[in-house]
Amino acid sequence: MTVRGLLVLVLALCFVDSTRAQLSFTVSPTVGVTSTSASFRQLGQLVLPAQAAGLSSSAGWSAGASIGIKLPVAPWMSLLPHIGLSYATYGFTANEPTTFVIDGSPVAGRIDHVYQLTSVPLDLGADVYLRLFDRLWLSAGADYSVPLSLYGTQDQTIAEPSNVTFIDGSSRIRTADSAIPGSRPAPYLSVGVMFPISYDYLDIDLEVRYRTPLSSIVNSAEILPSSVLARLTIAFPLGGDAERSPNLAEMLPLPEYSYKTLTRTQPRLDTILPMPPVPDVFATCTIGFRSIDGAVVRTGSVSLTHELALVTEQHGGGLAQRRLDTVTVADPPAMVISPTVHSDDEIASWAVTIGLRDTLITISRGEGNVPASIVWECSSLPSSVLSQLLRDSAHVSVSALGRRGGIARSAPVTVHMRSEPIVRLIDTTQYIASLTGFEPNQTLLPAWCSNTINDLLSRTTRSSRIFVTGKADGVGERDANERIARERALSASAALAPRRCVIQLAQLPGADANEAVRGRDRGVQITVRQIPPSR
Repeated sequence: MTVRGLLVLVLALCFVDSTRAQLSFTVSPTVGVTSTSASFRQLGQLVLPAQAAGLSSSAGWSAGASIGIKLPVAPWMSLLPHIGLSYATYGFTANEPTTFVIDGSPVAGRIDHVYQLTSVPLDLGADVYLRLFDRLWLSAGADYSVPLSLYGTQDQTIAEPSNVTFIDGSSRIRTADSAIPGSRPAPYLSVGVMFPISYDYLDIDLEVRYRTPLSSIVNSAEILPSSVLARLTIAFPLGGDAERSPNLAEMLPLPEYSYKTLTRTQPRLDTILPMPPVPDVFATCTIGFRSIDGAVVRTGSVSLTHELALVTEQHGGGLAQRRLDTVTVADPPAMVISPTVHSDDEIASWAVTIGLRDTLITISRGEGNVPASIVWECSSLPSSVLSQLLRDSAHVSVSALGRRGGIARSAPVTVHMRSEPIVRLIDTTQYIASLTGFEPNQTLLPAWCSNTINDLLSRTTRSSRIFVTGKADGVGERDANERIARERALSASAALAPRRCVIQLAQLPGADANEAVRGRDRGVQITVRQIPPSR
């Protein structure tokens, strides 16, 4: 609450007639819908990409409860100082245009960033109620919200093109999930209407109000959450003898509140022995295709790795660069074979083979009658053979052996195993943070480096490779400069513990540079390289 608001409250209390006033202990649960305006580039681990045009808000919700003392100042005015605890969520979205390279061609795309903040504040303030009619009062309030916690998440969703997914097989990943630093108390104002109902010594007030802050709830950004609240206040009198004449027939009614598993045949590199045709067994087959997810396989091609985007992020005291790569792979289709075998003999065994150039592979075999449908998932092949299968034509045939020795093989069916590629996003991120501007001979990291160091630590995993390069200006003796550069690198490496770092020294510059240029040569450069997961 502001100083001016506190003075108004004190003056109002001076006019309270203690002989007529009825003090009431109030309990007020609230629910509401929030709508937040925000502007930030980086908020803790939540980062708005440089390519995104800006944030747009989406609705959230809030809930809470407060307790207070209701003070009737006059028949037409009441005060309600209160303290409460609430929970609120705020949502934002941002669209990042980018370019995907699919089959060698650039394709315009979009990554949607969804941010959600959750806040648990403690609210201190006072409300004023002014009577307009018997069952309608105006309400206004001022309170001071002290955040106890502020937590944020950031999700990325590949919205366009539709056939692009992240490496985990979905189009959405969570990129940040952490507490938001720099939260601060904020004053709020509210205004609304209240509908009172009284029964004997019990007051039940239904109130709807609009509440908005006067300043941001964080230091490093502008976040102004407004909300429309519905509050049900139940007041229990503590004392006083105010006269009441309840008339239930004249009261407004109180609203009610309720409160093939597919059997995978392991491919075997097995050459079928030549089987001479016998007239009493005749086999044919038809071939169909489907992808692993059941979709129709379409014509396409297999591509290699493509660079997706270079994202630059500004951190406190340094610059970090992030590179994302995509790996385009063919969606290995499943082959569906529908054989037909005509025979005067009982079928003893059967086999389905596929020919790739000079290689003959048995993809399925069994005893007894030939199944009406045989499914073979091509993804079970070794990668080299799968690449050949997806690149070249293949010949599929069905062979059958009768119990009396009759043997037949269907005519080979030529197939082209080409499928629409799926793009999987792999974060091979390379973060480069330049921490420069050290004082001459300074080897310990300055205090402003802590934000960047903490950010890099949050981005590293056990598979990350960290390279720390010590730098020094060219003034003075070479041995002394190399020693200072190494000590700076060791200081940064110690700050990144327990992560292991590779220490390097940058080439010393010439001594003829001016002071501004030499300042950029005094410091360290930290490079974090993510190792992409093996497939």
